[in-house]
Amino acid sequence: MMVDELQKSFKAAEEILEQKRRQVLQAEKAAERERDRLALEWAWLRSQREVLTQERDAIHKMQVVLEAKHHALEEEREACTYISRIGLIIEEKDGVVVPTHHQPLPWTWTSPAKQGGFEIA
Repeated sequence: MMVDELQKSFKAAEEILEQKRRQVLQAEKAAERERDRLALEWAWLRSQREVLTQERDAIHKMQVVLEAKHHALEEEREACTYISRIGLIIEEKDGVVVPTHHQPLPWTWTSPAKQGGFEIA
């Protein structure tokens, strides 16, 4: 009778041990899935960082271009204001705006779309 009880007790211990082994395997599989999920998420985040860096650089380049265009427009506005203030009659010849005033000026104004600013004669 004592042998039967020991065998039952041993079987019960083996079943408990088997349950624990299965639980450990399940936990390991869950941990592996979580590790894989986190690796994918990390890769996605790195790619997003690269995309955002490229977008930031593109925005910066556009800002530089816009500032240059703004500066060119300011120069053109100042030239137009000066020309209208001194009462010059101007005309465009081959894309170059030239004064037709009786005295030649030491500069000509070129449209920024054509060449980009004042030219010293």
